Amino acid sequence: MKRKGFTLVELLIVIAVLGALTAMMTLSSTNAAGAAKAASIINGLQTLRTAVQVYVAENSAGDPIVGEIDADDSTKSTGFLAVSGDYIDKATFDKIKGKYTVVEGTDKGWYAGYSVGTTDTNTINKLKVRATEDGLLGAAASTTAYTGDSQETVYMRVH
Repeated sequence: MKRKGFTLVELLIVIAVLGALTAMMTLSSTNAAGAAKAASIINGLQTLRTAVQVYVAENSAGDPIVGEIDADDSTKSTGFLAVSGDYIDKATFDKIKGKYTVVEGTDKGWYAGYSVGTTDTNTINKLKVRATEDGLLGAAASTTAYTGDSQETVYMRVH
């Protein structure tokens, strides 16, 4: 006798295999998203480092450069921050404004910071992995690499 269609067992096996594949793809895309966000944060910090170094070279580090990068109200800023749009291309500047800060450490060095928060564990884990190689710090004026443990902001020395 010829069968028409699939048995219940065959259908359940197909559904189980599809479910397993879906679960693997979801985990993979979550890891990729965290890695991409971590790379974007590091790229923003490196962009700020380069822009600050150019500013200092051109202006003999005259004014302090601490504060939040805010293109909408340059009266809040002095020094580098007041003219940071001159040192960072517009597309990049629009991405990082309001998200990054420049602070002066107790060692009188300048540090760029990004508030990661404590809830995005995937991004925090990716930043921890890259902390040593990219010079990410847990606090301004610190020599301790970023660990993500109750550290809401990741820093990079910029000058």
